Amino acid sequence: MLDKNQLKDLLNKSDFNNLDKLLLILASDGATSKSVSSIREIGKSTGLRAVAKWNVSSYLGRSKGLAISTDDGWELTSDGMQYVASIAEVNIQAKPINEAESLRKHLSTLTDPDTRAFVEEGIACFENQLY
Repeated sequence: MLDKNQLKDLLNKSDFNNLDKLLLILASDGATSKSVSSIREIGKSTGLRAVAKWNVSSYLGRSKGLAISTDDGWELTSDGMQYVASIAEVNIQAKPINEAESLRKHLSTLTDPDTRAFVEEGIACFENQLY
């Protein structure tokens, strides 16, 4: 995922066209579904003032399957995630939340504080893809 600082840096580069910038916005904040108004709000809050004048749905509708419109808003497809990762040169794969939650459930069975701290650190690394 892209954090706000990464997004600011990327959106303010001239290397990207408008569609690329919209896809970058979709990859921010957990790569969750976003409404057109929230896409505009994120863009403006990260320095991309021009997004207020864009026809966001038109751009994203011509993304050739990189983004799709769902009942919850616009979201990236897996191809879209890969494309954004390649242009942003970062790893934005979704966090493996279910696996981490499963591991956290077993923490309560650990009695040794050092072992527990070690496993907690391992889970945090796993969640942040710090392999």
